[in-house]
This record gives sequence, C-alpha cells and structure tokens, in this order.
Amino acid sequence: MANKEMLWKDHGIKIHPHMKVIGMLYVSDYSKLELAPGQRPLTANGLKSVGDSIYNHGVLTSGIAVRNPNKKGYYIVPDGQTRMNGAKKHDIDMVFSLVEPDCSINDLMIILNTTQYNWKAEAYLNNGIVVHNNKEMRYLEVVWEDTGLSLTALYEIYSYDVSAARAKVSFEKGTWTASTKDLGNRVIKYADELNKYMPFSRKARFLQGFVTCVNKTGYNQKHMMNQAKRFTAHIHAVDTPTEYKNMLNLLYNHRCVEEDQLYIA
Repeated sequence: MANKEMLWKDHGIKIHPHMKVIGMLYVSDYSKLELAPGQRPLTANGLKSVGDSIYNHGVLTSGIAVRNPNKKGYYIVPDGQTRMNGAKKHDIDMVFSLVEPDCSINDLMIILNTTQYNWKAEAYLNNGIVVHNNKEMRYLEVVWEDTGLSLTALYEIYSYDVSAARAKVSFEKGTWTASTKDLGNRVIKYADELNKYMPFSRKARFLQGFVTCVNKTGYNQKHMMNQAKRFTAHIHAVDTPTEYKNMLNLLYNHRCVEEDQLYIA
C-alpha cells in the first residue's frame, strides 16, 4: 500500500456466480476509474448520506472494478458508484475488488443492480489477506487449503476463546487472530483420527461440537478412540453442533467405571 498502487494476489475466488476476485485495486487517484454507461442517477441525499458515513467510518464495503482496463486505460466500475463518489468527495482512498466476469459489462451491471449477493467466507479471507495483510488469516488459508475443511468451522475453532459471533465480526473485518491455535490443531488431528469410525467427522457442525469436548480439561483422545471402537452402535450423525457434542459426551462416558475416567459432559 506504500505506493498506493495495485495490490495483487491471484486467489480466483468466486464471490458471485458471474465473477471471481483475482486481486484488489487500491485507489487514491479516481481519474483511473470510469463508470459503466447506463448507471442509475445519483441523488444528492443518497450521496451525502453515504459520503458522510464514509467520512466518519471509512469504506466498509468494496466497490467493483473489472480486471482489464478499456482502450483508454480506465478501470470500468459497473456497481458501487455512490460509494465511489462518496469516497472521492472526501478525498478518501478506497479498495476495490478486482474481478474477472464471465459476461459483458452491461450484463454484469444489470446482474449486480438486480440481485443481492452476500460475501462468502472465502471472499472475507481474501479481503483480510490482501487488504489488511493479516498474517493470522494467511495461516488460516494454509490450513484451509491443506485440509479442505469448512472455513467457518476453522476460524471458530482457532479462536474458540471468543464467541462465534465475535469471531465472525472480526473475520469479516479482517482483524481476526488465531488465539487458540494449539486447540485448533488438536481438533483437526483428532477429527482425522476419528474419521475411521465417524465418516462425518470432517463436517463443519461436527468440528464445532467436537471442539467443546477437546477443550475440556483432561480430555483423552486415546480413550475416545477406544470408546468409538467398542461402541460403534452409539455413533450417529446428527444435525447441530450441540447434538454432536452430546453424542460425543455419551460415547466418551459410556460404561466408564474406573475412577480416573473423565466425564466431559
């Protein structure tokens, strides 16, 4: 960001059925941008409201720029003109998602103005890494790519000491940190071991319930493996993290007769 030029990382992340993010564009010189023709007219009240919000809180969402500039060298903006003009009015730098559409500019503009698309976890991860240079999120990306597990489940178990709601907010803002890294690593390792008896152990909801068990003081993975082997009839797939936690507790504690065996419920 030092030179306020293009930030590039080829993630190829789909954030919409008709486009994927291929990088980010850090803009301080708005003369590089050109609105796609046919945009809806701006209203003075709308521009003032958005401009004031940007001035007070910053740009909380990205505009969109097409990957290849037109013949004049401008990046075409098919959506987000109010945010762009609001930032420009207050001389605020803005980060645009640099995308590669699989349709024409006109078609993309219509799609973006007639549909509501919510960012997926992959897009927030890309935003945290590229825009905020978040090394913790870069670590999470490596784990995600290596394991193929649910990204949402991963950021929750790697920040288990905060609520899921707080973890989600920090993840979406790009400020997330892996505060329970050791716990997360153990959950992934233990879930892989249990996959022999529980073919659903890599599911997001299982991991979200399993982390509660692993986090209990005195949890013994060897005992859990022995129980899973002995009482396969007690193992079943359920719907929610709480139900998975309850199933695992019952399995872990089933027929525990020795004093040193831990009840983790």
